[in-house]
Amino acid sequence: MASPWVEVGDQVLRSDVEILAAYGLIAPMLTTWPIPWAQVSHQLLPKLFIPRDPLGNQLPDAVASLPPHVWRSLDRVRARLAEETAINRFRESSVIRVTNEPALVRGFGTSARDEIDARFRVEYMGRSTAARLAVGNQGEAGFDNGKIALDDSYFAQGVGNWLLYGGVVDHWWGPGWVSSLILSNNARPFPRVGIMRNNPKAFEALWLSWIGPWQLNAFVGVLDEDGRVVSNPIVLGFRLTANPLAGLELGASRTIMICGRDRPCTLKTLGQVLIGQGRESGDDFANEVASLDALFASSLDGQHFTLYGQLGFEDEARLRPSFIGGLFGLSLWGGIRDDGALWRLTAEYSDSTAGFYKGDPDFNAFYNHTLYRSGYRYRERSIGHSLDGDSRLFSLVATLTDIHDWTYSLAYHHAELNRDGGGRQLVSTSAEDVNLAEAALIIPWRRGTFEVELRAQDDQPNTPGEIDFQASVEASWTIRF
Repeated sequence: MASPWVEVGDQVLRSDVEILAAYGLIAPMLTTWPIPWAQVSHQLLPKLFIPRDPLGNQLPDAVASLPPHVWRSLDRVRARLAEETAINRFRESSVIRVTNEPALVRGFGTSARDEIDARFRVEYMGRSTAARLAVGNQGEAGFDNGKIALDDSYFAQGVGNWLLYGGVVDHWWGPGWVSSLILSNNARPFPRVGIMRNNPKAFEALWLSWIGPWQLNAFVGVLDEDGRVVSNPIVLGFRLTANPLAGLELGASRTIMICGRDRPCTLKTLGQVLIGQGRESGDDFANEVASLDALFASSLDGQHFTLYGQLGFEDEARLRPSFIGGLFGLSLWGGIRDDGALWRLTAEYSDSTAGFYKGDPDFNAFYNHTLYRSGYRYRERSIGHSLDGDSRLFSLVATLTDIHDWTYSLAYHHAELNRDGGGRQLVSTSAEDVNLAEAALIIPWRRGTFEVELRAQDDQPNTPGEIDFQASVEASWTIRF
């Protein structure tokens, strides 16, 4: 394959991929992003062949009888597959996002992290090699205090069924549409090198084939920002997912923040952390976050649904989690009439408070650490949940993609920020309850995409005892030359 993966940030493409997986057209590995294009094409391309009899008449088969909205999803994925996997050529694109106030809730879709978020990208695709250089500027309106960023740059090399990569790319680990408790695109991506399977096919050996399709993703990165209490800590990430039963995907993830200035950084230290013995003589060698998640996709009386959940664990002792957060969701989807339009409705609840299920939870634990005092954060944003620790979020999101591929969405969020009003939480230093409403439109336009989103909320962070209404607008334009 040429282009290495389906990137984080495109909600329409993610929805299409999930729909094709539900109909058995691609491997159902949907919770580790980015997803290699080889996973999509491996099963998709053979099934695009529609058998015909000697007279040229189409024979009935599973693909030919797909509902119209699934055909539209198939067409959109085929178009992206053809565009992004074309080999031996350069491609250029640019994207600019402008807003008067960045979104409080940042979900799977891409949104501006500052008032101005713009970049220009050049990439080359070979038969087994892919590379992209992306240069951007992120800062306040007028480009004041702008920061040059290389986000979205990468180099990837296929070796057998493995994809080796390095760069500054977004990851999303977990089944959530609005949040992830361990690794999301909320913070800017940090530089890393890693490895993943190119095609998550099952083991051929009979005694291992029961695991079904499986994916492994591992990386080593560094938090290279200025101002950290412990500068330049290393972050190790591991994620393993498997599909043992039809429609069921299970995932386990672990990230380890270790080393850094004046911190132990030996192979012995790393070995102790990996086996859950990272604490000796009262010293904690690492800041760890882990998660277990499950996704089940099926249909009931013709209605397709995806039910999912994730448990997040902050720190551990002898491989036992110390603190637990939770995320749960349900997504329904289907066609409208027979014209190919698609609707989706997603409800999701998440709680980044340690011991969220208890009447007296453990505040100021999630994403914090006694020695790595900058916490599980990068460039002033949580690497996991967009609302940082000690927060609850309920979201209801409705989307409609019409026959012209225009996508309309409405969302409601109820956010409880920094519930105890203490600790080091970046989103809000005070306890706040905020209701948010969002309306968005995504329009494919020639060789690009135009997006606009309107947001309104009845309160803001850091306004204790006050009600401070806020309205914002965000627009973005992506152009492929």
